[in-house]
Amino acid sequence: LVDVMRANVPTMSPPDLTDGFEAALRTVMREIASSLSSPEWVRIMPSLVLLQHQRPEIADILTADREATEALIGSILDLGVAEGLLPVGIDRHRASQLLVGPLFLAMMMADFSDVDDLTNDSIDHFIAAHRVKLAPPESPSPKRSTQQT
Repeated sequence: LVDVMRANVPTMSPPDLTDGFEAALRTVMREIASSLSSPEWVRIMPSLVLLQHQRPEIADILTADREATEALIGSILDLGVAEGLLPVGIDRHRASQLLVGPLFLAMMMADFSDVDDLTNDSIDHFIAAHRVKLAPPESPSPKRSTQQT
């Protein structure tokens, strides 16, 4: 059973980071959405979630998958920080939860009617919520009147 579960865990390849943070994030999130919506994964994931509490080796499979996903997303977040788009010290674990969570719920509910829109919305909302807020440009000083009254 464990070998079957382990063999069905999807693997993801790192994205091309030369296209920038947002492109890399969208590429990886589309790949995650595709994996989570695959019929094989939809069939085994609910069992994995339930069995992780009873079988440590199943918990190990899920932990390894989560850590791999967080590392992959983390490398993309680092790029976002380097590009000045995300704040320094962004929480990789929380970011992964925010990005993958909606897709995971769709998978558990077997609701893939709008998985592309859901993926894009998750990314758009994440970026909007975490984008580094640039200071507004300084406004010119008000002109002082040179007339005396």
